[in-house]
Amino acid sequence: MKNILNKIDLLNNKKPKLNAVLAVLALLAVFCLKTALTMRTANWYAPTIVGCCGFAGIFMLLVFRNRRVFITKGGIFVIAMELLVGGSFLFNGLVLRVKAYCFIGIVFTILLPILHFIFATHDREKLTQRFCMTLALSYIVLLTVNMFRGPILVKFQYGAIMGNSNLLGYYLVVLIPALTYLLLKKKDTSFKNKAICWGLLVSALSMLVFTSSRTSVLALFFGMGYFLITAFISRDKSKKREFSKQHIITVVIITVTVPFILFFMLSTVRKELIILEHKLFSSKSSSASSKDDKDDDLESDFSLDYYIKGLDGEGEDSFTSGRMTIWKDFTKHVGIMGHASEHREIIEETRKYEHAKAHNVYLQVAYNAGAGAGAAYLIAVVFIGIRALMLFAGSVTAKKKHNLELLLSYSFFIGFAITSLTSDGYMIFNYFPVTMFWFTAHNYMFKDKQIQEVNETESQDTAEL
Repeated sequence: MKNILNKIDLLNNKKPKLNAVLAVLALLAVFCLKTALTMRTANWYAPTIVGCCGFAGIFMLLVFRNRRVFITKGGIFVIAMELLVGGSFLFNGLVLRVKAYCFIGIVFTILLPILHFIFATHDREKLTQRFCMTLALSYIVLLTVNMFRGPILVKFQYGAIMGNSNLLGYYLVVLIPALTYLLLKKKDTSFKNKAICWGLLVSALSMLVFTSSRTSVLALFFGMGYFLITAFISRDKSKKREFSKQHIITVVIITVTVPFILFFMLSTVRKELIILEHKLFSSKSSSASSKDDKDDDLESDFSLDYYIKGLDGEGEDSFTSGRMTIWKDFTKHVGIMGHASEHREIIEETRKYEHAKAHNVYLQVAYNAGAGAGAAYLIAVVFIGIRALMLFAGSVTAKKKHNLELLLSYSFFIGFAITSLTSDGYMIFNYFPVTMFWFTAHNYMFKDKQIQEVNETESQDTAEL
């Protein structure tokens, strides 16, 4: 097996461009599965099965294994928590006869540790660039498909083709840092490519405003704030960047025009396209006219009132959009064993939920697979957060320059940590924040063997002296 992997690596090194293209295509297929190609099937886990199996199989063959690493004690602890989560799902899946739980258990006990090792042995810079390029490509696909198949940008909250404003917001929480990384990383990139990247970034920020997703805005605010401030402080101060008049004018024009163009395309133009579609494909003129009348009632109006919801004296339940009621009900029913269904019917005086999820990652895992699984998931996330903070503090103390790859993984962690409090997305490939969080968790679980060998040599020399 080792000889086969070495031959694959040799082939990859001979044709790195082909390797990069195939890897990006594999990633793009997975990300599009939850964006432009959104699979609305009866079995919600079908996209996850396709994504996990296809992605893992392709990436095991395409990855550059050019780093020698060893797992740290902290990494062993994280994997132990993953095994506990996966084992709980497997046990509950077998006892309750839920196939989806069995598959989730296999992902956490087998697939996720393997992915950690694969990513850890990969060239960090190339891997991060491929992730970010793939996210950028998926956003271009999303905008294109949304222009023809998406809804009209109307008042309240906009979810594009995802059908849910929070899902779109969670996607943008990882997309915007990725676009920022590409903009800062590619110093040798042409001015044209930088302008395109900046246009996508401004467009994504505008789309985030359209979602009115407060959790996503908070996650992006703290994640990107940390990313940009640290990148600015740790920049190479000896090199001064000179901005030409052309660059400044281009940035200003894109910043001003792109939000208006996006708004116009998703509201007025999209509305006209829908009316045209009804006129062309409607079999009955009466039904067509009724649909046209219905479309005429859809005004391209957008409001920011949702951002202050609950702050007008309506109470905490209004502020959390009913999540307080859901959390209380799910907490009452968490036990040692899990439940066969992820959903609950919640009936209160002011609200009724026929098919509600927990809207909290740790509470959802605890409800599905038992309290032990929920606690293990929470401990793993907290541990990785503490480990990330320790590495950051150590770098500040040593006055080391921060690399953008590590800063981006910090940003992904912050984004997931905040969205996990109001989202039930605990499964990789189902939600973007949790996917990118687990994909970059290897940064806090493995160390380079070369660095370890150097440290051991230096300690031996010190001891001899």
